[in-house]
Amino acid sequence: MLDTGAANAYVVALNPPLSANVGGMTIKFRAAHPNTAACTLDAGAGAVPLTRDDGSPLQSGDIPLNGIVAATFDAAAGAYLANSIVMSQLGALAKLGIGAGLVNDGAGNLAVDEQTQHSDLYFYGQL
Repeated sequence: MLDTGAANAYVVALNPPLSANVGGMTIKFRAAHPNTAACTLDAGAGAVPLTRDDGSPLQSGDIPLNGIVAATFDAAAGAYLANSIVMSQLGALAKLGIGAGLVNDGAGNLAVDEQTQHSDLYFYGQL
């Protein structure tokens, strides 16, 4: 499904049309534009916040141009929560040592850092 909204206001048209957001329902769409701030998602029942999986607002760059976004409606929060971590959450993970050996490929994707890949595989007995 393709987003037809404007910057930070994602809109998708479901078939059949959605008349109410339902807790646990997942929406998946391709973003026609990157986000630059906090976002909303309107899947037919009106715009509601689109947040990180921890419920906090999305930060600039969390949704890349043409990125595939999957989000599940949380009725208690009244918002769609992203189904995976986003770029703005990686700093906190790095402080915990999670994601070592990964780099941003410049297009908003994570990739294995070729310089550390072989030594990490050797260390963990995979080479």
